[in-house]
Amino acid sequence: MLRAAVIGLGNVGADFVSKTETLISVQNHAAAYALHPEIQLVAGCSPDEEHRSRFSSRYGCPAFSQVEEMLEQCQPQVVSICSPTPLHLAHVEQCLAAGVQRIWLEKPPAVNLSQLLTMRQQVDAAGARVVVHYLRRYAAWANACRQVIQAETLGKLLGVQLTYSRGLLTNGSHFLDLAFYLLGDSAHFQVVAVDDTLQENPSALLRLGEDIPVSLSGLPVDYHNLDLSLTFQKGRLSLMHGGMTMRWEDKIPHPLFDGFFILQENPHHSLPPGGFDGCFARALDDLLAHDTPPVSGLSQATKTQELLNALLPS
Repeated sequence: MLRAAVIGLGNVGADFVSKTETLISVQNHAAAYALHPEIQLVAGCSPDEEHRSRFSSRYGCPAFSQVEEMLEQCQPQVVSICSPTPLHLAHVEQCLAAGVQRIWLEKPPAVNLSQLLTMRQQVDAAGARVVVHYLRRYAAWANACRQVIQAETLGKLLGVQLTYSRGLLTNGSHFLDLAFYLLGDSAHFQVVAVDDTLQENPSALLRLGEDIPVSLSGLPVDYHNLDLSLTFQKGRLSLMHGGMTMRWEDKIPHPLFDGFFILQENPHHSLPPGGFDGCFARALDDLLAHDTPPVSGLSQATKTQELLNALLPS
């Protein structure tokens, strides 16, 4: 059994998922560990006393206020880092110094590109494995959409529209990373223009390759608004509500005007339903793997961090 711990307990406040349930229902790191047959959840860490108390009550293991104390006393082999992003590098360094070889790191992995590159050097030197928690890379619908794009089932990609709210670093980064995953981690987004009037929610005009326009719209609303639309020669794919809703539209002749065309939703599309069923389990299995590169590792996250740096230079 591998010993696991969680640093930063603010994101593990959901009700405990009993071991009689499937991993499909897991929506936090601690529950994923508690349900995995090869892992024993041994500790948590948070400066917040209420978070520590709630964690210990639900998972039956100690919670510490100091990372060093937790690592020394419990000696975990797998650690989730769910602390605020500015603390990620320091917590990764502490885990590596303690000999931790498997780190499940919340996104974004660092506050800027310089920090991320430093982190990558230290992780590589230690021979550790890091999975960055861009959860949508592990969704069944994301893999299906990726196949549609690669096979050009709807023809050539012509344009991308991305809408987000509640901060580019916090929420928009999810869909920037998703765009890289769907279009290929080797994809290159050129920043054409940035409107940073909204500061944490900047809008921008980008270009994918030489001829595909990409619009990024940040909205000042207090609810989650994450939509990604991909327009092709023969239709459109829309991943809405953060990935909870899938829409496939086909190009059809206009019913009123000869020689014109419109988009019509195809309710019989082959995409899996939206949502995050099984994502935590697949991400954790990816963390524990040995022979394959991570689906969502520091290498892939670097592309997203580079784009974040260009859009949020401060």
